[in-house]
Amino acid sequence: MARVVEQGQRREELARWEAAWECPSYQNDVGPGAVGEDGYRPTEGGLCPACEDIRCEAEREHQGVEEAARDNGVLARLRARAGDR
Repeated sequence: MARVVEQGQRREELARWEAAWECPSYQNDVGPGAVGEDGYRPTEGGLCPACEDIRCEAEREHQGVEEAARDNGVLARLRARAGDR
């Protein structure tokens, strides 16, 4: 009986291992049941939750820089001066 249970566990472990893929960014193994802190679930072949968090943070920073440049940059000041004329 114990041998049957052990074989079943081995099959399940092998199935999980075969379903895993390498994160294209960091090359660590990602399983189909992986979930990020924000609820992100990677699709097969997609980024692992850690890399997706980093990607999202970089995107937020990029948007913040673009907004700051639009509102406070040289072009914003030139537009304001042109509007005052």
